[in-house]
Amino acid sequence: MRVLLNAIPARVALIDDAGRVISVNESWQKAGTDGGPWTALFGEVGSNFLTAGVRAERPASIQLQILGAGASRVLGGSQACFIHEFPCAQPVPPRWYRVVVSPLEDAQRGAMVMYLDITDRREAEERLRDQAALLDRSQDAIIATDLDDVIVFWSKGAERAFGWKAAEALGRRAQELLQADAVRDVEIRKSVLERGEWTGELRKRARDGRELTMETRASLVCTENGTPRSILSVGSDVTERKKIEAQLLRVQRLESIGTLASGIAHDLNNVLAPIVMSIDLLADENLVEPQRARILDGLRRSAQRGSTMVRQVLSFARGMEGQQLTVQPAVLLEELAGIIRETFPKGIQLVVEQTEMPWTICGDPTQLHQALLNLCVNARDAMPKGGVLTLRVETRVIDESYAAMNPEARPGAHVAISVSDTGTGIRSEIREKIFDPFFTTKDIGKGTGLGLSTVLAIVKSHRGFIQLDSE
Repeated sequence: MRVLLNAIPARVALIDDAGRVISVNESWQKAGTDGGPWTALFGEVGSNFLTAGVRAERPASIQLQILGAGASRVLGGSQACFIHEFPCAQPVPPRWYRVVVSPLEDAQRGAMVMYLDITDRREAEERLRDQAALLDRSQDAIIATDLDDVIVFWSKGAERAFGWKAAEALGRRAQELLQADAVRDVEIRKSVLERGEWTGELRKRARDGRELTMETRASLVCTENGTPRSILSVGSDVTERKKIEAQLLRVQRLESIGTLASGIAHDLNNVLAPIVMSIDLLADENLVEPQRARILDGLRRSAQRGSTMVRQVLSFARGMEGQQLTVQPAVLLEELAGIIRETFPKGIQLVVEQTEMPWTICGDPTQLHQALLNLCVNARDAMPKGGVLTLRVETRVIDESYAAMNPEARPGAHVAISVSDTGTGIRSEIREKIFDPFFTTKDIGKGTGLGLSTVLAIVKSHRGFIQLDSE
């Protein structure tokens, strides 16, 4: 028994039914030499454990009296076990201790006193409480799920955002509770497991049925040996902000259509002219069938061309912001080229280049269309006497060194789209201002200065960046 007690790192003493210390292990003996007012607790063999508090000086005396009273109840048989945790002001910094008094085989024969230093445990618990309090104060919705998508943590911010209390959310599958897109949810979880993180916007549904747009950052949480354990998601509710952004983008988009109005009117006039003339020709009774067929075919092609033009303009005007879809850049440029050829002055030559079949991107096609059209309109205005407008798309992998030299760039695979012209260029003294909202060099009534600031906002929302080269 003595060998066993000496092997225990805890401090252990045996007391008889009168409270006298009859045996202590080596850890207890060492503790008695630490110094400080609580050393009366570490009585030597023969001292009385129950009356130690009477002899001790404050601040230890109150704690020791509590311990003595608890031990008396155990020895008297009125309490099966006594457990008490308390701090000691000395040494500095303070330490926390836990004392357990339990009877031996028979309380009449005495009890065992086990004394543990629990400072590390108490400090860890305090850190956890502080962290939990900080998480609860956050306005973000912080959610942790295990690898099976079962919710294991639900912050106060998540309660405020979605309306579900933590007790109601814990243990349920996140995808079912928040009615998220099941297919995209699987893709995101796969990305997090492979890369360790994911960032983007997600649509979720609150308890009351409201659809929310959450700007979400998901990270993989692993054990000490690197085994994936859970996924931590931090989401910010950007629903109202997205509504305001959509309104601003729609206003700016209408402005872009206004700048194209003269080109649209001119081209529609070209479309309507053959239709009007064809109607007059069809009224001729002497018209033979082959001629009538050719006129009807030209009439149909002109009508289809006009319908396509109007449909493109209406589609661009209405837009559908917020739809994150798989976008093929080559198709995007092809649609843009159609509008440019129909509405830009004929003195501007359009060239579309692509080095190879570019990767697809995940984004909002209406916003991307708007950003590129804004750049093309600026290029048109820079070539009042005509010139060459070149649209180019290519794939590019950005490495760590390039990203370090360009603060807004991120390492990884990118799709690069460039809009270049042979126009007047941008003066060096205003290049730093061109992306500022409402900054414009155009005459009053010809521009609001929102075009390039809108381009910058759209590109950043698609995790991209802009580079300017002008002469």
